[in-house]
Amino acid sequence: VLLAADTRSTTGNVVANKDTEKIHQLSKNLFCCGAGTAADAHQIKRRVTTLLDLQSVNSNILEYPSRPEFMIENENESNEETGCVESEWSVPTVSAAKGLLTRILMEGQRSYSASFILGGCDYTNMGQNMALYQIKSDGCCGKVMYSALGSGSTYAMAILESSVHPDMTVEEAIPIIGDAIKAGIDNDMGSGSN
Repeated sequence: VLLAADTRSTTGNVVANKDTEKIHQLSKNLFCCGAGTAADAHQIKRRVTTLLDLQSVNSNILEYPSRPEFMIENENESNEETGCVESEWSVPTVSAAKGLLTRILMEGQRSYSASFILGGCDYTNMGQNMALYQIKSDGCCGKVMYSALGSGSTYAMAILESSVHPDMTVEEAIPIIGDAIKAGIDNDMGSGSN
């Protein structure tokens, strides 16, 4: 999963900040990009981060099905490097973060003006499960292969739609993502800066 963003935020036709942080770390395995009202995006990101932190301390914060047998067995195995007992269950899942983001946006009943792209990786005994979701300001979401949000997204999506394919390597994807952001910056006054 690759995430990228420009750094410009605007207020109407005025550039409000040239160094806005638009990629947010929710946990060690989860990141999101926000578009829309910067204050709404930041406040929602803080709420989700706090709830995910609570979830990692107490897995009963959210309603989970009973844990699979392999997770219970793993809790009893010691980590050789630190001597600590570590459980996969303590790492927030992409699905949990998606659920929190959609719930917060839906509960806001369209009072928030922020949309998100959520990307992350779940680690299980079966391997890594990477996912990317686009979450709209009304809480509607969908799993996507690529996405763009914000005022320059039309131009970025043109590059992504014409260039991205399912069997891409990271090395192939990085320049395409750079071209998509550059297209948004070059064609939209509200996008740009660093």
